[in-house]
Amino acid sequence: MQSRVDQAVQAALAGLGSQAAPTAPVLGQTTLVSEAPGVGVQTVIPPTRLTELPEESEYIRDFMKLAPPTFGGKGTDPEAAEWWMECIETKFTFYNCPENHKVLCATYLLEGPAHFWWKSKKPKMEAGGAPITWAAFRHEFCEKYYPALARLRNRKAFMQLEQGNRSVEEYEAEFTRLSRFVPLMVATEEEKTDLFIQGLRQEIQGSVSAHASKILLRLIMLR
Repeated sequence: MQSRVDQAVQAALAGLGSQAAPTAPVLGQTTLVSEAPGVGVQTVIPPTRLTELPEESEYIRDFMKLAPPTFGGKGTDPEAAEWWMECIETKFTFYNCPENHKVLCATYLLEGPAHFWWKSKKPKMEAGGAPITWAAFRHEFCEKYYPALARLRNRKAFMQLEQGNRSVEEYEAEFTRLSRFVPLMVATEEEKTDLFIQGLRQEIQGSVSAHASKILLRLIMLR
């Protein structure tokens, strides 16, 4: 299916130059530039007539209007892989992408080593005859590019996080970044606030704690 989709999209691109006025809405050549390592620049594929593309290619064409980033996988930092996955899932939500087309749209964006990884992994996942679900792809992708060891390191970093020489704003940004790896520890606003205060420098913990307590009290009273 992937090769058929590729051929259809390439055919649409080749035929674009001979079209005087495409009947489908035209999107400009918008690009998205990512600073994350291993995540590439994605140029939007210009649309063509709806009737000229199979259903799978229609979804890819429409999804590409959101300028999703590509993923190469070479020398990729685990957090860059997580960023790519979060970005793609956000665009799925915005696009309201059907579950049965998510894997197709996402894997179309794989290139370089990531493309060859998927080319090797896909037949194994299809061996049972069942369609590859997005949950299954996400699991395999994270196992490859965001392994459990990297997640454990981030959890440990959160447990040891302190403000140190950082400003409060810098500490808060790092606290927020790492807290997503320990959802059970920050399940409530109260727990999250307590952990945040514990990591602050001692000379400012008192004033921040009093201020935070007032905010939490208001939140509790509003429930």
